[in-house]
This record gives sequence, structure tokens and C-alpha cells, in this order.
Amino acid sequence: MAGEKFTTKASQAIQAAQQLAAMKYHQEFNSLHLMLALAKEPEGLMLTIFTDCQTDLPMFKVKLE
Repeated sequence: MAGEKFTTKASQAIQAAQQLAAMKYHQEFNSLHLMLALAKEPEGLMLTIFTDCQTDLPMFKVKLE
């Protein structure tokens, strides 16, 4: 992946997803790893979206785990 094509936040999210996959001993990371990495960001976009939609973000994280 060409890292220079992504914003800093996007690169950080991808790196976090790769770390999550590695911690679970997965050979590759996929969209679920990326979604969990985005959900774990303390002040990220997913928090804003889930708050506006009045949806339970902590439960979503549990389901992704």
C-alpha cells in the first residue's frame, strides 16, 4: 500500500488495524479490523456518528471483538 496517498488519520487507522490483527495472530487484516480500530478511537468519527444516531458504540465494539 502506498502510504503517501492517505491522510495521517487514515494511516493511523490502518496501522491500528494491522496491530489488532497481529494481536489476534491473524495473517492479514480486513475491514473488520479496520472498523474496530476506528471504533476504538476515543474522539474519532465513529463516536460522533454513533452518538448522533443514539446507538451503543461500546456494544458495537464488543460485537466486533
